[in-house]
Parts: sequence; structure tokens; C-alpha cells
Amino acid sequence: MKKILTLTLILSCVACAPKQETTPQEPLVYNNSPVLAYVDNEPITQADFDKAANNLDDNFKKFVTTKSGRANFISFLISEKLLLTDAKKRGLDLTPQYKAEITALEEAQKAALETAKNFALRRNLLESLTQDGTLGVSEDEIKEYYKKYPYEITIKQFIISDSQKAADVMKQMRNVRSSTKFADFARQFSDDPIAKKSGGEMPPFIPGEYLPQIEVPAANSKLMEVQGFITTAQGNHIFMKIAEKRLTYNEAKNRIKTIIENQKLDSYLNSLNKKYNISIVKEDTK
Repeated sequence: MKKILTLTLILSCVACAPKQETTPQEPLVYNNSPVLAYVDNEPITQADFDKAANNLDDNFKKFVTTKSGRANFISFLISEKLLLTDAKKRGLDLTPQYKAEITALEEAQKAALETAKNFALRRNLLESLTQDGTLGVSEDEIKEYYKKYPYEITIKQFIISDSQKAADVMKQMRNVRSSTKFADFARQFSDDPIAKKSGGEMPPFIPGEYLPQIEVPAANSKLMEVQGFITTAQGNHIFMKIAEKRLTYNEAKNRIKTIIENQKLDSYLNSLNKKYNISIVKEDTK
């Protein structure tokens, strides 16, 4: 929950609420929590104090543990209770506007709870699959992968949606051998706005971290040699390998662990595709 209370606001409330002593007829405990104050016969308890204090920043939490801070914070809670009491006395909690706001909040909280429940359920499944070895990755697996791919590759790339245009651009780039010149073509012809702006810059990748259709030819290509076009679901790729660097095992192991985990998850999802019925409803494109 967002921390919205401030020390200035708390301090400003020290004189906001009248000081009121508890009478002997008033109970000193409510719902098993000590009563700190009453507003129009409604109790403010230590549980209310603790709940509100939990929304403070750490420094303010320390402040309300002091004698003066505690007194100020109780005054703040009294002020809040006074405002709520007055709003209810005026019937504002019965207005259509207020009810609509509350309905919207309840729907948002319901959706957020459902999202959180689904996240927790998926996380529990993945943890279980990791523990039983389905998704778990051993040190030997990481080392074996590192033997095959101890390097990372850096390419520049841009994508052209139309295949005929991609072929025409490839002809124009036949003699391009510099990353600077490649970047010029990316800015001029890319249909990808990010590549158009960056000149095709991409983060380096270990084989397994990017698209296999690009990784294999990139690994086998020479430096500063234009490759393409290669068609994927994203479009027609034109790229140039601008660097290849060997990594130490310590540099690569965490990234390789993630690669293998993702590969195992893909394999598990494929098994679920066969296990459960899946049907995709065609959308009306009219």
C-alpha cells in the first residue's frame, strides 16, 4: 500500500482534535484491542493505530513510537475519524457518486486479487516443477552448454515488413562492410521504430537468448558482413555481426541457466499442448 501519510500532516494535527478523557463508563477494550480514543462513541483502538502506522515511511514509524509522536498520531487519527463521521452524518456515503466510486474500487480490487491468486498458483507450479527436476538446471548442464557456446554475439539489425522491399534493400547493401553504413540503412529503411532510431543497435546475446533463425547464421557469418533477409514472424531481418566475444564461465553461467530453464519450460508447455484441448476461435476481421 502506498505510504501517503507525512510527518508534516501528522504534526499539524496535534491541535486539530479536542483532547477528551475516557470516562469510566466507556469500555477500555474493543475487539480485544485497547481503546485510545472515542469520536461520537466510535472507538479508535491500538489496532487502528498500528494499521495506520504501518502505512508510514520507516522514519515516521520511528517517530510515532516516541511519546510526542504517539500523541500527535492519535490526534491525527481523531481528525481523520471526525472527517469520516461528519461525511456519514451528511449522508455522503449514500450518494450515487460515492457508491459508483466504491463499486469501481471493489471491481479493481477483485481483479487485482484474481491476478495475484493466478500469479501465486503459477509460481507454486514452477517451484514444484523445479524441485522435481522438470525445470531444474544442474551445474553439469550449464557446463555442457558452455562448452558449446562460450561466447556472445553482437549484431546490428533492422526489419522490413515487405519482402520485395527487403530484397531491394539487400541489393543496395551488397558492398556494405561498416557498422556505421549499416546504421544509415537501418535509419532509412527499418519498419521497426526502435531500430530506425538506434541504427539497429542490439544487446549482445549468447546463442539461446535470441531467435534461433537469426542466431545460427549470425554465429556462422563473418564480422561486418551483411546477412539477410531472414523471415520470421516479426518480418524480414537484415543484420550484420559486429562483434563476437568469448565469455568466462562465471560471466556466462547465470545467463546459460536462464536459457536452459526457458528451453525446459518451452518443452513442458509443448507437452501441455498435447495433454489439454486447445481451440482458437477465428475473429471476424470485417
